[in-house]
Amino acid sequence: AISYLHAKNIVHKNLNTKCVLVEKERILVQDLGILDLRLLCYNYGGNKKLKIPNGLLTSIPPEIIRIIKPSIKVNEIQFEPKSDIYAFGTLWYNLICGEKPYMGSCPEAIIRKIGLGDLQSLYRINSPKEFKNLLIIMWSYNKNKRPTASKVKEILNNLPKQMVGRSPSQPLHAKSGI
Repeated sequence: AISYLHAKNIVHKNLNTKCVLVEKERILVQDLGILDLRLLCYNYGGNKKLKIPNGLLTSIPPEIIRIIKPSIKVNEIQFEPKSDIYAFGTLWYNLICGEKPYMGSCPEAIIRKIGLGDLQSLYRINSPKEFKNLLIIMWSYNKNKRPTASKVKEILNNLPKQMVGRSPSQPLHAKSGI
């Protein structure tokens, strides 16, 4: 779905698990490009604050995390296809790990970690190394090192089908039911 959007020069800007729907064998993406960080600003006791909705913070790439502040003008925030790839990396982490990255961390710690490029530890991921390698390149601190959506699609399509849905400790030709 993201590959299709990027081919049409559309950047999603808000890719997360809440906007991805699975219908039979089709993936549907909703909420296209409606994220406006200005709308997330509010006054609290005379001070401007920025409130990022729960679950969205870990999908914002480092290059945007580093510049976000309540006084920022919306045209100063440049979401681009590589921003969506970072967000897809977060979605991928959710899928293969079963939880959000940085679980248990306060928002300030998450902002600091993402802004500095301190990746979520991958030790809890019980998936093949190819899954982790894909995550690492999608979460690349340098946006220019992130793959395109079509490259991610190609990588996903080339993952051996035996790997999907099995633990790395499970043999490829294991018989079930025993």
